[in-house]
Amino acid sequence: MTRHAEPPPFPAAPDASMPWWNAGSYGAFADAYGRWIRNAARLQEESMRFTRTRMQRNVEAATGFAACRTPQEMIAMQSQYASEAMRDYMDEGRRVVELLKA
Repeated sequence: MTRHAEPPPFPAAPDASMPWWNAGSYGAFADAYGRWIRNAARLQEESMRFTRTRMQRNVEAATGFAACRTPQEMIAMQSQYASEAMRDYMDEGRRVVELLKA
């Protein structure tokens, strides 16, 4: 069985003995990581907002479904619910794309 060498440890700070690891690359790495963290936080906040809103609308729809008296009312309500849900998901997709562009 072939044994693979362990990868070198990732330095905690710039090390002059590694030519690829210099102050310039460290700064660029730190900036990129900071942007990535900020974007991840914004995506998480947006995801939580959307989930909370959809859950509320799902509960409202279930309450409306329970109040239906005829099959025609139920079909109309289901159609309205599906249309609104589709619109919400499409709008959310656009919001996420805009956040990813930033």
